[in-house]
Amino acid sequence: MGPAGNGWAALYSSREMKITLLLTTGLLVAWSSTQAKTADKASGEVRSALSRVLGTAIAPSDTPLTGDFNGDGSPDLAVPIQATPELAQQSTAAFSNWTLEDPDTIPSLDPAASAQPLPPAPAAVHLYAGEPLLLILHGYGERGWRNPQARQAFLLAFPAADHPPIFTLARRARNSTTDTLCERNTARCLVWNGAYYVWRKSR
Repeated sequence: MGPAGNGWAALYSSREMKITLLLTTGLLVAWSSTQAKTADKASGEVRSALSRVLGTAIAPSDTPLTGDFNGDGSPDLAVPIQATPELAQQSTAAFSNWTLEDPDTIPSLDPAASAQPLPPAPAAVHLYAGEPLLLILHGYGERGWRNPQARQAFLLAFPAADHPPIFTLARRARNSTTDTLCERNTARCLVWNGAYYVWRKSR
């Protein structure tokens, strides 16, 4: 019975391992499929939001970020994109669904000051096809940027930059209701001043 018993034990162990492997593989496949569907849905929602605001099909050039950037309690969307020829042409129109600005031309905010006057209106910015941009879409209501009524958007250009800025979402400060977009490897962040997005040096 010794050899036979060992054989049965080995066979049983082998079957158990195969069953475990199959179950584990199945779970991994199901989990991966769910993750892919979630990512596809999020990507589709971002593209839909971009098309809604810009009036033309355009894809993100980097990872989108979400947060409450203007402090109104509704989720906003920040998406790196590249200007298309259609977008560059729209930038010269008298009216558009978005505000075009260059944060480098607007005076920075002083983080030590409790109250500051609004800066003057920035100079006009001219886009060219292929130019890297950051689109910030303000949310509306509980659904935020996903809401079809969310259309207030800002296109931020950085013509003076040597390379497109890469942004990260900074940890929200204590007692603050606003999320902040900070440029990676620098000491400055984009903040909403009530009219435009301007640079502010981190504390």
